[in-house]
Amino acid sequence: MKAKVWRIGLCVLVGMMLLPNIFYGQSYETYEKEAQAHVKKLVDNEMAVGIVIGILDEKGERYYSYGKKAVDGDAVDEFSLYEIGSISKTFTGLLYAQEMVEGNIKLGSTLKKLLPYKVRKQTGKVTIEQIMTHSSGMPRLPSNLGLNKADPSNPYAHYTNEDLKAFMQGKAVETRMIGEYSYSNLAMGLAGNILEQRSGKSFEALVKERICEPLKMENTCVNLSDGQKELLAMGHVATEQVSNWDIPTLAGAGALLSNASDMLRYLDAHMNPGAGPFAEAVGIGTKDYFTAEGGAVLGLAWHKKPLSDRQLVTHGGGTGGYRTFAGYDPVGKRAVVVLCNSATNVGDVGLFLLAPEEHGLSVIVEEVKVDTKVYEGYKGKYELVPGFFITVTVDGDKLMAQATGQDAFQIYPKSETRFFYKVVQAEIEFVKEGDKVTHLILYQGGEKKAVKVE
Repeated sequence: MKAKVWRIGLCVLVGMMLLPNIFYGQSYETYEKEAQAHVKKLVDNEMAVGIVIGILDEKGERYYSYGKKAVDGDAVDEFSLYEIGSISKTFTGLLYAQEMVEGNIKLGSTLKKLLPYKVRKQTGKVTIEQIMTHSSGMPRLPSNLGLNKADPSNPYAHYTNEDLKAFMQGKAVETRMIGEYSYSNLAMGLAGNILEQRSGKSFEALVKERICEPLKMENTCVNLSDGQKELLAMGHVATEQVSNWDIPTLAGAGALLSNASDMLRYLDAHMNPGAGPFAEAVGIGTKDYFTAEGGAVLGLAWHKKPLSDRQLVTHGGGTGGYRTFAGYDPVGKRAVVVLCNSATNVGDVGLFLLAPEEHGLSVIVEEVKVDTKVYEGYKGKYELVPGFFITVTVDGDKLMAQATGQDAFQIYPKSETRFFYKVVQAEIEFVKEGDKVTHLILYQGGEKKAVKVE
């Protein structure tokens, strides 16, 4: 875990806009160093196993890598392969944009026209534009995803075309939600599935043929070759290795693997598209189509984050053991990719490197030493909502917390009464009256909830 590898590659890119490399009087190189120190700390504190940063701007492309492909594995670099999760949705959006350029599909094309089977009237009215902008009224996931086949470590693996068809022929759309932003893996997975059925080719084959080959992205795929398996950075929760995900039926929602080198090529093609049909498709895919509550603007899958003077074009990704970020600044002409093979958020690193004047790095909570004898007083079963508990136990010198239906994870002392997870961004505080714990407070997602001890 302590070994480190920094790899920096430079190349000259012709025709890029030269802009001042200064934000509010501080050099961009200083921000890069801050980001490097941040990811180093994530790995050193065992909150991540391996992280790769790729940056492309007027200086060329460069990579900063820290950590390993597995706890006892080789060092990661710009060629290490990661599951990119929902960043795959932007590839689905680009495939549809190409179909639009060729006149095969329109933004207003409906599911009634595109699906090879009948669905309910309201579902049939849903358009490609609504699907691509997460305003279709479809749920995040199909309700029959885990019926009789639930595997939390690989949740999409057994979901078939017949399962998808059965769901779509039922109540697949919540009418009152049509036109409202509601992020949907189902909708984007369905979109990729439609392309497969129309073309007779797999999602992977379409991506390789229509995107990867023109851009010379040689290691972006769904199924790994024997050689690519050697490049794979294994997924982790903190430092515990977990299973890779298989997403056969809803591939368009998140099935792709890629590396930092390929992803910078992909972002460059969006930031500097040039001319021709491919560039026209990029233009269609990155237009403003829908504004969500809170100000985020949607392209075809891309999320555009408004700043005081410009927009960032971004998307994040997450599967069981990976967190990823890809984005670019079309005005400042800078692209950033961050790939992490642990379930640890790295979106803040990507946004910081794209807009350090407006986005900071998250605070990394560090473990402090406490007398482990106090742990005995924290043991108990705490009911979060009816039927859902957080059970706190002691395992040697470790304090463990287990939510109903989930594994037990160690929580680490931030103080004698407040603890934090390394597997998720959450904290637990034990509240006492005298020497007795009366309840705990769970802090997660900017909210806190008091939980009484049973």
